[in-house]
Amino acid sequence: MSDAPSPHGDGVAPAQASSVTSPKRVIRLLVLVLIRSSALVVIVALLWPGRPYELDMIAQLSPQLSILLGVLSLIAALAHRRTRRCGIEGLAACALVLTISFIQYSSARAGADPIGRDPNLRVVTFNGQGGSAGVDYEGFTSWLLEQNADLVCVVEAPARFLVSDDWIQDTYPYRIRPDSTWRWPIVLLSKHPFERVKLAPTDEIVRHSFVRIRSMLVEFEADRQLLFTAMHQPSPRSRESWERGKREALRDARLLSDYRAETGVPIILAGDFNATPQGASFRLFARETGFRGASSVLGAQGSWPASAPRRFSLPIDHVWVTEEIQLVAAESGPDFGSDHRPVRVDLLLGVNPDQ
Repeated sequence: MSDAPSPHGDGVAPAQASSVTSPKRVIRLLVLVLIRSSALVVIVALLWPGRPYELDMIAQLSPQLSILLGVLSLIAALAHRRTRRCGIEGLAACALVLTISFIQYSSARAGADPIGRDPNLRVVTFNGQGGSAGVDYEGFTSWLLEQNADLVCVVEAPARFLVSDDWIQDTYPYRIRPDSTWRWPIVLLSKHPFERVKLAPTDEIVRHSFVRIRSMLVEFEADRQLLFTAMHQPSPRSRESWERGKREALRDARLLSDYRAETGVPIILAGDFNATPQGASFRLFARETGFRGASSVLGAQGSWPASAPRRFSLPIDHVWVTEEIQLVAAESGPDFGSDHRPVRVDLLLGVNPDQ
């Protein structure tokens, strides 16, 4: 037999050489599939108006998912020449997702910010997590004192909250407490006197709506009134609660729209919406009412979960306003042990946005 060297040089058969490198090729292939499929799914989720539950959850997480996709794409672009093109495609998809998300965030904007004018109304909303042992209510009330808010909404407020400090009694003598059945565990506080109003007659559809029966018509200044109310939508942790959240958003949107059309009174709505600006219930409520959300001036800050950095948490606690009220500034507050951060919003009431 001939002792001539193998044409492959190292004596390794082609099949053997292929088997040595095949795991790397499989990994590269999986990375390529993951980047392309993830980008496609997120973009479809954002652009599909009637998307199902699973895609709506993806859409609500789209900014965070786009960051993860961007990191993975950057690694792919730099790791190997064979994955460079896919990495670049992934980075482009990441940029597209962020652009769509920004547009949907900004769609809640209430006109141009007032120039040269100071806000004349401050609202704070906070989910107090029902009196959980780990929540620092003393810290929250101290922070609330510093904010000097005119109107306060506390969702899942513990019973002791209203009697925890004398200054709360003195600063907010006007309030709506949870009823004796604790059906609506929401506290509304106001520095200004108010009249409690019912927005519609009782029927089976609206009988459990906080908005319908426990809204306050606030005497903000002489001859100036506004309606202040709150919502707490169910958390979309299942398809059933997600569907119920959309029904409640539509129900209260119609109540507020009808009241607004009948009276012309400016409206401020605060609370835990359990939806980001990309969420189906958020977009449904915005479309039905024409209200504007503070997410446009809150920027990239989120309120849930409080344990996450603000830039990586989700904006699900909202303040909504009608067109007479300008959104000036918003900020999510410190972590007080609840799973939500409080949100502070500065407003300008009664100024024509075109002036």
